[in-house]
Amino acid sequence: MPKIHEKIMEKENLRRVDVIGALLSLAWPTMLVFALEEGGEAYAWNSSQIIGTLTGSGVSLIAFGFYEVWVQRRGRQEPIFSVKFLKDPMLSLNLLAMLTMGSCFYAAIILLPQRFQAVNDISAAKAGITMLPFTILSPVFSMVCGMLLSKVPRSAGLVLICSSAVTIVGIALLGSFSTMSEPLSITPKVYGFEVILAVGLGFMMPPLIFFIKVEYDGDDLAAAMGANNTSRTLGGCVAVAVCSTILHSDLSSSLEDFLSPNKVEAVLSSTANTSGLSVSETTKMQQAYGQSYDTQFRALIAFAGVSFICSAIMWIIQYTRKVKYNNSSNCA
Repeated sequence: MPKIHEKIMEKENLRRVDVIGALLSLAWPTMLVFALEEGGEAYAWNSSQIIGTLTGSGVSLIAFGFYEVWVQRRGRQEPIFSVKFLKDPMLSLNLLAMLTMGSCFYAAIILLPQRFQAVNDISAAKAGITMLPFTILSPVFSMVCGMLLSKVPRSAGLVLICSSAVTIVGIALLGSFSTMSEPLSITPKVYGFEVILAVGLGFMMPPLIFFIKVEYDGDDLAAAMGANNTSRTLGGCVAVAVCSTILHSDLSSSLEDFLSPNKVEAVLSSTANTSGLSVSETTKMQQAYGQSYDTQFRALIAFAGVSFICSAIMWIIQYTRKVKYNNSSNCA
């Protein structure tokens, strides 16, 4: 935060802004998400558009890394991302865990309402209401976790690894709807699965933030928190893009088995375009969507699994640095 009488827009302050780094930090994830989102749908994976954006994303990422190293060595500007953070395994794992946690969180927020509308044939408003167990309880569990860490800071590693395991269970259960006895109905089990995922993700974020506050202070803390938030959002964007690719890939093949090309195009544009479908075709369409959403949640298990591995390693590191964490109750 600037001081009371400090002028933010002074030329000296503006010169310290890492404009090129900011542009590069926007360029590489934008092209990556575009390629993952549009690949196999609007453009073929071997098309020049997808290959070009993936290549551009990789080149931009490499350029961003080298440029940030150069900026940090010059010392004339404030780097967007301090490369020295990557030398600390605790923060590197933290960023990766936050990225995968964001993948599961944002994907669940977007995929579940879509599934309720496409498979269970309910309105958008009712789909939002059906999501309330997850959207209400996840911040509540985060608050409870924060209170726990303020009392027992040494439990951060254990809480993190347990919450990561619960997240895997929750994601796996949300990917099993098609195997239930009533796959086209919203049963009480659905709400239970949402609560399980809310427990996992709700208890997962506070320890990650806690570890950063213990490891860093001052300007480093602000930079680390910014990188942490960026990782979470980027993870969500990547996961949603991957799930969108899976959806269109699955439906393009499964719907063609019982629908004409015109009907397939209409259904893919919006699941509300079912007026021209028979009862049998509508049921098959819902089953196809349900199986595809199950596949998407199963893909998210990989993200949750990476988060669990990172959490386990961070727990070990916390144990080796127990002196620092024994004196960190004021950071929770």
